[in-house]
Amino acid sequence: YLFWLKNIAIPTLQFQKYKELVDYACKYILAYRHLWESKGFNPSMLQSLEDVNRIPVIDKEFVRKNYNDMVSNIYDRNRFTKKQRHSYFFL
Repeated sequence: YLFWLKNIAIPTLQFQKYKELVDYACKYILAYRHLWESKGFNPSMLQSLEDVNRIPVIDKEFVRKNYNDMVSNIYDRNRFTKKQRHSYFFL
């Protein structure tokens, strides 16, 4: 049982949660959606943990250029205020 849990169940659960996160980012975070579309990536391409390296990598410059679009569109942006350079906090 422990072998199964450690080697099959946990990695499977980890991948499922990771895929949910990537799906959410593509659906609700404009910056990721635009980047991934421009690079030909789609979350459906993730079939296993080995496919994670297919996701285009972002860097600090990308975040700086796109920070307004790095917030999920399910949140009301009017509830955010810019307090520090490129950082948002709830009001």
